[in-house]
Amino acid sequence: MVIQLHQNQQGHVRLNGDVSEPFPISNGVKQGCVLAPTLFSIFFSKMIEQATEDLAPEDGVYVRYGLDGSLFNLRRLQAHTKTQERLIRDLLFADDATLVAHTEQALQRITSCFAETSSLFGLEVSLKKTEVLHQPAPHDMYIQPRISINNTGLKTTQHFTYLGSIISYDAKIDKEIDNRLSKASSSFGRLKQQAAEKGQPYSNTNTPPLQALFKDLPSPYWSYQP
Repeated sequence: MVIQLHQNQQGHVRLNGDVSEPFPISNGVKQGCVLAPTLFSIFFSKMIEQATEDLAPEDGVYVRYGLDGSLFNLRRLQAHTKTQERLIRDLLFADDATLVAHTEQALQRITSCFAETSSLFGLEVSLKKTEVLHQPAPHDMYIQPRISINNTGLKTTQHFTYLGSIISYDAKIDKEIDNRLSKASSSFGRLKQQAAEKGQPYSNTNTPPLQALFKDLPSPYWSYQP
């Protein structure tokens, strides 16, 4: 039944009141369909599985974790008997993918396999939106990586905005905090202007009108919890 819902689909384009001739739709999911997220997740998971099946065990990043104790108690991770290890090669969110590796050579292999398999599945990696960020280990020298897709070099960067947060090459959060403060200041300024236009007097944050405005600020902008 699910297959039949997506077979023999046709689309039209409406422009200035005119409707184009019908054209076939041979791939993709229906926009707004409740099944679309699940179907895409299944599709993307299968693609990732095929893309990584021939990679070496060292291609990726091993993450050691434990399910007991405090989240920030890193000493407990030294006990191998109570911890587990998981190989991570990709971090996915919807149709965004982050590929991770310890070495430039490993990242190139993962990237090449990902791009080739994407093409086989009818997808295309956006070269304009794809960037490479290198986070060296403490006290190691920063070396600009060279990663390519189909002989096209990818842009390298020292700061990248991923899912709304700024990731830096030195693993510091200074730019992320500055960005949040800037957004909070901008939001506060707009609310302040709205209050002034309505003739609401205030002089500091202790006055009721300003307190109400402050509560309306989107808290992710002005608060940071590592």
